[in-house]
Amino acid sequence: MFLQPMTARSASSDPPEIRRKLEALKHQHEIIGKLRSRMTAAQLECTRLETEIFHYRASVAPIRKCPQELLLLFFEYYTCENPRLIRRLLLVCKEWYELAISSPRLWNRIPIKFDSSWDIESTCEFIKKRLDKCLELSGILPLELNLEFGELIPAQAQIVSQIRENLLGYTHLEGQDIVNDWIDGLDLDSFIDPEIIGPHQSHHLVDLLGTLIGDYGNKMLCWASLRLELPEDSELAIEILEPFSHLTPNLTRLQITCDGDMHGIFDSLIETVFPDLSALQHLEVPSEEELELFKFNPTLIQSLTFSGMYSCDPSILTPFTRLQQLDVQSVILSSYEQEDSFSAIHLPGLRRLLVRGYIPNFDTLEFRVPVLDKLQLSRGYVHSPLTYPKVQASRIGWEVERKWAPPWKPDRVQLDLRAILFQYRGATELQIPSHFKKVVSTLVRKLKSDSTWQSALRLINLEAEDGTISETMKVQEL
Repeated sequence: MFLQPMTARSASSDPPEIRRKLEALKHQHEIIGKLRSRMTAAQLECTRLETEIFHYRASVAPIRKCPQELLLLFFEYYTCENPRLIRRLLLVCKEWYELAISSPRLWNRIPIKFDSSWDIESTCEFIKKRLDKCLELSGILPLELNLEFGELIPAQAQIVSQIRENLLGYTHLEGQDIVNDWIDGLDLDSFIDPEIIGPHQSHHLVDLLGTLIGDYGNKMLCWASLRLELPEDSELAIEILEPFSHLTPNLTRLQITCDGDMHGIFDSLIETVFPDLSALQHLEVPSEEELELFKFNPTLIQSLTFSGMYSCDPSILTPFTRLQQLDVQSVILSSYEQEDSFSAIHLPGLRRLLVRGYIPNFDTLEFRVPVLDKLQLSRGYVHSPLTYPKVQASRIGWEVERKWAPPWKPDRVQLDLRAILFQYRGATELQIPSHFKKVVSTLVRKLKSDSTWQSALRLINLEAEDGTISETMKVQEL
């Protein structure tokens, strides 16, 4: 291509033979030009035909003939995990747009998430647009709220974080400790300048919450469920909680998590926030100590979750006479000395018990309950002990939390499964992750050859990563 203009140029000194070749070359370039023109036209025609075929097939696609009731079920399934995906459905066609905006069930689940970005003001303005639309299109349906504020930090801390990030990016490794010491010694109060911290001030967030709360709390009357993740900073958490001082007579599900001192946060707000939880049926709090922070009727609670339990006082659970599911999770990675004790827990309605991690004294408690529908045991750190509650259950589930899964070896897994099969001989079903199929098969074959092992186990369900059952093995065929 670079030589083309030069070779096509005729010079007076060229002999007749070269001139004829130049004429032939010129003719070939003309042919190429015409072919390129035809190719361009052909490509445009291909695009046109493909577009028309696509539109035709889309117009006669089976989903086009789907009744609106079924189409709406598809919409709900598609947006189940992430309600924000509704925006994609709105862009498909006019018919889907009209169906989506006329379906309140697609708009009453409202997720709001804040990260540690600097400009809270702009984030609030962006979220409010969608929030207003959700409140408008959800109609009279109860609201299901998911408010994630766990990553928020105070404005001064955000400034320090930005300074640290900028300086360490230009600092050699040997000088980073000096820089960190200097940053840690900064006076945070010197950063309190409205012109600097204005975009990050928390009052923007409080104003946004005001939209959810409504005038004199009228919107809170429509709250059906609330998942609230509070920031670690207590002052910021209190500022977020203070507006929740109105009645919530229809709130049936409340989930509150906090990495900070929840007692310190709520002590000044007891009987101020959430003054009416008379309809509450499902509650999640970090530990049993937080139960006293809320005013609710324990006899109405059907499911109770402790997300960070350190030990269990059985008397705390006694009032929950209609409790159907108890989920206890621990953050303890190793065992420690504990006093020998024996206590009984009476929960006549309990059907499911989920235990995640090691909970001191939990395996010393005797659950005086009917045979459970399911006992779920979740493993954490490979060297931490596993809690085996004193219950009877028809189904036993065992799993390793995904973040701890890599260190687990077959011999360690076999120890856990063997203990479970001996501890819960009355269980008829066992459910484990599918990648431990070989381990459990080998173990069960070995136990079956031992005439002293008696068990009611009939089925072993292998669970895929998405939570579905990928395979069921019959014990008698192993």
